[in-house]
Amino acid sequence: MKTTLRSLDPTCRHRSGFMLIEVLVYVAVLFVILGLASAAFLRTLDQVRTLRRTAEDVTRALSAGERWRAELRAATASPRLVLEENLPSLHLPMSDGEVIYRFDGHQVLRASGPEPRWVPILPGVGKSQFIEERRERVVSWRWELELEARRLDRRPPTQFTFQAVPTGGSKP
Repeated sequence: MKTTLRSLDPTCRHRSGFMLIEVLVYVAVLFVILGLASAAFLRTLDQVRTLRRTAEDVTRALSAGERWRAELRAATASPRLVLEENLPSLHLPMSDGEVIYRFDGHQVLRASGPEPRWVPILPGVGKSQFIEERRERVVSWRWELELEARRLDRRPPTQFTFQAVPTGGSKP
């Protein structure tokens, strides 16, 4: 085997591949990029969860509000606001009994039938209020509702207002 002077010269630096330091720099850059990408992915995933929870809360609130409006319209006599157990309750007289709505501080409850049993229809409520509004020729009812704010959510709580006019016996 023939050796050349160049291969024996220790001062001659012939580059034929990557140096270990270059590989370590590339690996470090790759880890920084992967770290930033995973942080962005986790942030996006958290926002998706928050959006899903908010959409479910809004759907439940709208469903409860539409049910309340339908039952208020179907009332056979004037609804009345009664204070029971230090909690305001809205009584809706119906042909087959009475439907009662109540807010206990954290959820909206509903009871109906001959032996009323309280059933939670809307959990996670921060504020709820039934308001009677007397107008010139009609009495309307308004339900103002505010959902509880989430612990880590910086946005203001979601608010709803439902309004309906009872059709039976609601003249001022």
